[in-house]
Amino acid sequence: MCSSDLHWTQAKKLTADNPKQQERLDALFSNYEQWIGKALEPEIALRRKVNDGQAKMDELVASVRAAKGKQYMDGMRAQLSQIGEAESVLLTQRTREAEQLQARTSAVLIFGSLAAILMAAGVGYLLVRDLLKVLDRKSTRLNSSHLVISYAVFCLKKK
Repeated sequence: MCSSDLHWTQAKKLTADNPKQQERLDALFSNYEQWIGKALEPEIALRRKVNDGQAKMDELVASVRAAKGKQYMDGMRAQLSQIGEAESVLLTQRTREAEQLQARTSAVLIFGSLAAILMAAGVGYLLVRDLLKVLDRKSTRLNSSHLVISYAVFCLKKK
């Protein structure tokens, strides 16, 4: 497999989720194969004939000047441009989507953190309030016990 086949196969794999891009790649590869078969290989064969003395250099120069491959090359350049533009549009769209997702994720993290802080503060407040109620009841009992003891000590001192 030549390197152009490998690149084409890889491009097809990378754009498997995009049918329009697949069509563009197929058209590009078809144009490439036509360029090879109808322009490049005949000129290479003619050059070999010139090297072997079976054709004249003037024939090869005339063939090159006729620019048989130019239409294919121009077509491939246009197709490559379309493919590049389509990928740029997709990249811009995906970048925008990624930025929106990042913004949403940041908002969820910020508001989630604030909600967690508020919930922790609320739970802390309720715990402290209940603890203070318990301590207040204990303090009231302690004060009652202290009064009873103080009265008993006072009564004992009188005797």
